[in-house]
Amino acid sequence: MPIAKTSQDIGQLIRSQRKALGWGQDELARQIGSSRQWVIDIEKGKPRAELALVLRTLNTLGLSLNIAAPGPTPNRDDRIAARMRSPYVDIDAIAGNTSNIARRVAESMNAASPGQSNQTYPLPDAIGKDDGDPS
Repeated sequence: MPIAKTSQDIGQLIRSQRKALGWGQDELARQIGSSRQWVIDIEKGKPRAELALVLRTLNTLGLSLNIAAPGPTPNRDDRIAARMRSPYVDIDAIAGNTSNIARRVAESMNAASPGQSNQTYPLPDAIGKDDGDPS
């Protein structure tokens, strides 16, 4: 089912259906009690067409007009609730992974410069561990 959002969209639907029925603009005008010029204008998407005549045209062509209101827009509380339902973030896993990455980086840097003893990088032992010190 096509969705018409503009007068041009409605005009294209009318023209397409008229042609599918094998009717010329004169025939459609005769069927709806209008002029050929009105049919030309509506098919071009004239924005100020008389609604009653547009509805009669749609009905004559076997088309219907369905009007749907947009769904509700989520408010702030709905968005917060949706975030709370989403999977949680495991901060401990992130901290543990950071520690592993830092350890591998330090090991690779130490391995890259084995002959330079003053270029040793400390391995992070305490990253991600709770030593009870709040600082």
